[in-house]
Amino acid sequence: MASELALDGAVRSLQAVAAAPELYAALASSPAPALLAALLAHDNADIAAAALEVLRELTDGDEDAGAGDGDGGAALVASLAAAGALDAVVARLPGLDESVPEEAAAAADALAVLQNAVEVDPAAAASSLSTGPLLPWLLSRCAPPKKGAPPLTSVAGAASETLAALAQASPAAAAAAVAADGVDALLRGIGAYRSRDAADGDEKEHVANLFDALAALLLLPAGRASFVDAEGVELMLLLLKRRRAAAAGALRALDYGTTRSPAAASRLVAAGGLAPLFAAFMASSRAGRRSRRDDAEADERCVSILANVLDGLDPSTADDPTAVTAARGRVLAKFAEADCEKCDRLLELFARFDDRAAAAAASLAAAAAAGDEAAADPGLAAAEVADAGGAAADAAALVAGHAWASGGDAVRRRLLAGLHARVVPLASVRDRLAARRAAVEDGGDAAGAAADRRRLGALIACLGGEEATEEKEGTVKREGDPPVDGDTPAGKRARGE
Repeated sequence: MASELALDGAVRSLQAVAAAPELYAALASSPAPALLAALLAHDNADIAAAALEVLRELTDGDEDAGAGDGDGGAALVASLAAAGALDAVVARLPGLDESVPEEAAAAADALAVLQNAVEVDPAAAASSLSTGPLLPWLLSRCAPPKKGAPPLTSVAGAASETLAALAQASPAAAAAAVAADGVDALLRGIGAYRSRDAADGDEKEHVANLFDALAALLLLPAGRASFVDAEGVELMLLLLKRRRAAAAGALRALDYGTTRSPAAASRLVAAGGLAPLFAAFMASSRAGRRSRRDDAEADERCVSILANVLDGLDPSTADDPTAVTAARGRVLAKFAEADCEKCDRLLELFARFDDRAAAAAASLAAAAAAGDEAAADPGLAAAEVADAGGAAADAAALVAGHAWASGGDAVRRRLLAGLHARVVPLASVRDRLAARRAAVEDGGDAAGAAADRRRLGALIACLGGEEATEEKEGTVKREGDPPVDGDTPAGKRARGE
């Protein structure tokens, strides 16, 4: 007993190193990582818990002094991974009884160690954690609580946070989670909130973590296929229809889930998704809903989903062209409803996104001229402009192009009038589509990239392309297009006469 007390004290003495990050490199090259790994398997649960607590503090990059500080922290995490300490943490988790407060605290410490390691050195941590029993264990904690159990335990909340961090940091971990039926597990966890909202801050954070993890899995084609198979589209639409607090996460999941997924696009239309989607699309133009930040994100998500759906509903590549053509027609018909009010909304958002992107580009140009190296980096600058509104403007241009190409004369007149009213030339829409077409990369799917370029080329040609001529005020006139000039009611409305 005396020796174990001495050992416990010796282990805890390492906590002092957490306040001295300059010692991390030396600690990484010492026997300490291997010693801590061995202690995690100690028969005395208190000794193992002490080792977990020390590891949590050593790897905690959120502290004033912690593993997040410089190269020493990364070296320490790499050393812990090489010594098998992360594997030992994972091995300890299943043996902890979460109904015992002390062991639940140890489980939370273990998960904190893993999450900290992922954040400090994603490559070293993910290579150790992407295989083995960790992902199935984490996914099992995402399931909805059993009847009569507390709504959310601290371990379940920590597990969802760790899963989200790992899936976002490592494509290999995300792929392993998909293979372990992770999409279905996350959907079941999210499904617990289809009839109620999260009860408190901890539960809200848990729901956000579930959506973060799901989004990481939906970046993968296999994840999107699982999303459709597990009826994820239907669940997200239900959250939108019921206007649950999780609706923002549902829009995000639908955005990711419909990206390059004809199956998800068809499912969204077949499942009655157009009504709730267009309701969300129109909602922030009306008073009294969410914060401006929430509105802005919802606007971008709705436009992106519409762009994904219209791209996905391509009869030329569909197994059932007739059904896809009908579904596509249902989407486009929405823009002719209610005096084409959705065209006005689309152009309102296009102009807003375009203005934000232009402002970001101007700011970056000024910063680059002043010597800011980051602002002068073409890749970083392009990414910042895209985040500021460029990507959303591209999506809005794509939706406008589809509406123009297939929406009929009434839709075209309304689109032209709306552009005039906002002093935006039709060429702006066409130019964004041309830039999008030029940026298409194969990404391992040459056939898909070729289809994207073909679709965009057809829209550009329909909008005028090289054969069109610019008229006054920047509009495009093609043979057969409805006239919009000074003598027509639409032209007068565009000038506010």
